[in-house]
Amino acid sequence: MRKNKLDEKVVQSLQTFDRIKEKSFDEAFEFFCEDRRRAGTRESTIVYYQKELSLFRRFMVREKEGVIKVSEIDKELLDGFVNYLRDERGNNIGGVNAKIRAVRAFMFYCAEMKYILNNPAENRKQIKGKEPAINAFTSSQIKALLKQADRQTFTGLRDYNLMLFLLDTGARISEALSVKVDDVLRAEGRVFLRNTKSNLNRYVPISDRLKNELKQYIRVHDGMSEYLFCSLDGQLLNRNRFKLHSTYIRQRGRD
Repeated sequence: MRKNKLDEKVVQSLQTFDRIKEKSFDEAFEFFCEDRRRAGTRESTIVYYQKELSLFRRFMVREKEGVIKVSEIDKELLDGFVNYLRDERGNNIGGVNAKIRAVRAFMFYCAEMKYILNNPAENRKQIKGKEPAINAFTSSQIKALLKQADRQTFTGLRDYNLMLFLLDTGARISEALSVKVDDVLRAEGRVFLRNTKSNLNRYVPISDRLKNELKQYIRVHDGMSEYLFCSLDGQLLNRNRFKLHSTYIRQRGRD
């Protein structure tokens, strides 16, 4: 029969194993982003983490009067953050849940790295509720929207084809803006999409109308950039720049 008392070296190793590695929020946050990059996480997802966790940091500083160690983050602080998002910022359910997901991912990383012993976000679930209905465009609104693009200019022709592309393929704007001229396979009636949310590149079919419109657009494009939808100087079209522009024409389309 073995002796009941553990060897002193074994006890010390267990104590070392259980000891947390003290890290400030900023240190842990930096390591978290580096770890995501090594894991192949899309840069847009890392930007999402940076944005949402920076908001959590500002709330933390306000409540705790400074940056604290991640081991000091508790359920009370997370509950307060959710209340802050809903009551002070007026975020809807989707917005609150997006921020909760980022905090949970960060806290689970901290637990895995033993920056914390108890994960206050472990049992935190997303908020349930009914989101407001999405108002889809009617056929007449889509026609009005497309008419706003001045096809006598390059930018107008580009935006017209981009809107058609989004409507026809169901692609996300980030996917559409990443399409290169060589990705359009008109003879096969499909287009290659990269930079997808799942990180899995894929082919999607395109309609005859889109094929014909893209044929004319590519002729005008004339190889000015490897990207299909580019700026006047041949650069990759900025997603936020397009968002601001599309907000204007979307409003005109709803008139």
